Amino acid sequence: MNAESDATAPLLAPEGESGGGGNGDAVQEDEEQKSSMKEELLRVGAMLGMVLIGMAVVLLIFFWPLMFGSLLPAPKGNAAVVVGYRIGIQVVHFLLLVFLPFPYLYLHRKVCHPIRILLMPLVNEVSRSEGVREKEVTWYNKCSDLPQTRDPPVLLSRLKPSCRKDLRKKLRLFFENEITTQTVHSDFLSLRHDVPILWAHEKRAVQGTDKSVVEEFIKRFLVLFLVSHAYLDRYYDKDGKICALGQFVSCKNTINNFMYFCLEEQRRFGIWQYHHFRGLLRAVAASPEIEYINFQVHQGYAKRLAGSIAADYRDDELLSKLYPFALYKRPPASVIDLKIEKEGFMGS
Repeated sequence: MNAESDATAPLLAPEGESGGGGNGDAVQEDEEQKSSMKEELLRVGAMLGMVLIGMAVVLLIFFWPLMFGSLLPAPKGNAAVVVGYRIGIQVVHFLLLVFLPFPYLYLHRKVCHPIRILLMPLVNEVSRSEGVREKEVTWYNKCSDLPQTRDPPVLLSRLKPSCRKDLRKKLRLFFENEITTQTVHSDFLSLRHDVPILWAHEKRAVQGTDKSVVEEFIKRFLVLFLVSHAYLDRYYDKDGKICALGQFVSCKNTINNFMYFCLEEQRRFGIWQYHHFRGLLRAVAASPEIEYINFQVHQGYAKRLAGSIAADYRDDELLSKLYPFALYKRPPASVIDLKIEKEGFMGS
C-alpha cells in the first residue's frame, strides 16, 4: 500500500499544489508568447528598417538623375526635348554604374557610406530573428576551441575524422578543377560580374519552394550592396570567369561568414567547402582579437560535416554574441588575404 501510494504520489498531489503547477504552466506559456511576440516585432521592425532605408539608398544611387533632373542643366526646347535629354542622362548613368564599378559606382556608394554604416546592426538583428522564427540553429565555431595552427594541412588533420574525410575530398576537387580566388573590399562590388552570380544562385535555391526569387534576391542584394567594411571572396573557374562569391565582415568580436553564391555548373567543385574551411583558418588567424566565427543558419548537414557547432535558436546569451547589435568593422588584416595553397594541401 505504501509502495502504491509512493508511486502515485505525483499524480495525486494536493489540490493547491496541482493548481499552483497549472498556474505556473500558464504563466510560463504566457511569457513564451510575449517573448515570441517581442521577437517577431523586432524582426519585422528590423526588416522594415533595413528594406525601406536600404531601398531608398539603392534607388537614390540608381535613379538620382531622374529624381533631381530639374536641378541639372538642360537644353533649350520643348518638353519632349527636355524629357528625352533627362532620360538619356539616366541611361548613361545606369550604364556607367554597371560597366564602370570603379570609380563611378565606388564613389556613389561612398557618398552613402554613413547611412550604410548605420544600417548594419539591423542586418544582424534580421538574421538572428529569421533564425529564431524558423527555429533554425546557427552554425558557428569558437576560435579558441579550434586547433591553433595556421597551416591548412595541420588544421585539417586535427579535425574529427568525418570532417577530415569530406573536406579532403572536396578540397581535392577544388584544386583539380583549377579554381582560383581573389579577395577584394566590398566597395569594389561589380554589378556586371558579381550580381549575376547572386541571381543565378537564388533562382536555383527557391526551386521546389513557395519562396519568391525576386523577394529572396532583393533581400540578399541589399546586404551585398549596402554592407560596409566587408570583403568579397571571388572564385574563378579555369577559364578565368567568376563562378562563385562569398562575403565576410567583423562585428565586435565575431567574424560573420554570411554570404555565399555559386553558379550551377560549379556547385559540385568543392568551392563551398573551400570557403568554409578558409573561414575556420581565418577564425584561428584572428584569435584572440576575434572570439567567434558565425556561419549563419541553413545548410546544417554540410556545416556540421565541415566542423561547425550548432547554437540553439533559444540560446539568447550565445546568439547575442554571434549576432551582436553593433556596427560592422574591418576584419583583422591577418585574415583578409588568407588562402589555401594547392601545394601545401596536396602535400599533406
